[in-house]
Formats: sequence, C-alpha cells, structure tokens
Amino acid sequence: MRVSSRPAHFLPVFGFVLLAVAAPVRADFVTLDLTLVPATVQYNTVDLTAQIVAYSIPASDDATSTISGNVQAQIAYTALPAAYTATVTDLEFTGGQVTFSDVMFYLGFGILGSVNVDGKGLVGYPDTPLPPGAVTGIQFPANQHVFVLNNGTFKIEGSGGVGGLLDPNPMDFNLASSPLSGTTGGDGTLLVSSPTIVGGLATYDVTLEMPVAFNEIVYTNGTTQASVVASGTLRAEGQFTHALPEPATLVLILAGAAALRLGRRR
Repeated sequence: MRVSSRPAHFLPVFGFVLLAVAAPVRADFVTLDLTLVPATVQYNTVDLTAQIVAYSIPASDDATSTISGNVQAQIAYTALPAAYTATVTDLEFTGGQVTFSDVMFYLGFGILGSVNVDGKGLVGYPDTPLPPGAVTGIQFPANQHVFVLNNGTFKIEGSGGVGGLLDPNPMDFNLASSPLSGTTGGDGTLLVSSPTIVGGLATYDVTLEMPVAFNEIVYTNGTTQASVVASGTLRAEGQFTHALPEPATLVLILAGAAALRLGRRR
C-alpha cells in the first residue's frame, strides 16, 4: 500500500483552497453619483423645439438649453484579482437633478396672431422603469431608460386669433403635477477606467454618455395642440472604489491554483 507523503493537514487546506478557487465570481454593487461636465456643443447642450398647430396650421421655433447637475445610478460589476479590471453588467438610474437653463420660443401665425412659450426652472433626471438595464462591454440600450422632466413650467401665451383658441390664456403647464418623460433608440455608453490601486483600494473613473430625448404634447383642446421636442447628449463623470482582498486571501487563491496544477500532474 502506497503511503502518502503529504502532511496530515494538507487535505483540509487543499479542500478549502479548492472551494475558494472553484467558487463562482460574485458581482459587486455600487451607487454612483456622477456630475455633469461643463456644457459644450457636443455634450450637455439640448436642442429644444416648441411646436403648435392652430387652425390646422403648424408653427415651430427652436432654442438651446444647457444642462448641469448630477445623475445617480447603481451598477453591478465584477473585478477579478490580478488586474482588477471592472466589468459592468447591469445599470439602473436611480435619480439625480439635471437642471436646464431657461428657454423662450416665439411662434408666428401671420395675421392670425402669435404664441410665446417660456420654459423656466426645468429640472429632470434619468430613470430605469424596469430595472436593471443591461450593459454589454461599455454600451447599454438607451430604450431601457427614460428621461423625466418633473419640475418647472412652460408658460404659453397667445395673441390675436390664435390667442383666442387657448383656454385659459395665458396658461402655465406645471411639470411638477404633469411630468414629461421620453426615451430614444440607439446606445449610451458607460466607460469604467482601469483601476488606480493605493493600499487596499482600487479607484475607477466613470464616464457616462446617454441620449436625452422626448417628444411630448403639453397642451391640446381639440383645435390647438402644443408640444415640446428635445434631443441632446448627456455626459457625466465620477468615481467609485473597490476594496481589494487581504494579502492572505490572494496567497490562498494562488496556492490553490498551484495545488490544482500539482494534482493534475500526479
């Protein structure tokens, strides 16, 4: 009978190591608080269009609004030992406060009059109606999320015959009581950098880009209809940290891998 030369305590330790190595990778969850970057032509500038149809005649006017504030979200990710590169799998927007600069529109109907639309104090946030949304690589489907405008007002005031069609005139459309929301096609991106490791923490930089879009009716009475259309790209940045395993745990994992290799040779 062959007598094993392995120490008596080897088998329990080997079993523990084997469990550590064979255990499935656990996803971690973290809450992000991302700050919108300063507005540029490409990012955080939203093109807005006010459209009104009166007497079956359409009129529209365009304006731009810059956005600022923050976006909150929760992500699920894995960060495997060695490089600790973070791979994001799930994304859920949970709130934040995105503030729009005020906008004004003038819609002329010639001899029939005109309509002024003023948007003031507009505030919104991204949301995920059916969480979580999927992330593949750095991309996520934008249509799994919506952008909600839930504060501020659109004041609509008409003159001439067009003004006579509004009831009341002027009127305030209050977003706090009647929020607007919308989504769009295409993809957003969630880019997580390689980690900067200091001590027992890995720090990751996060860059979010996502479409901001909606096309919603804010007033209709059967003869007159007013709607607001928006399109732009939100960009926000932030960080999160990931606690690294204790050195002893890493040694155990490496020892387990070495033991498995040794066992295969025998």
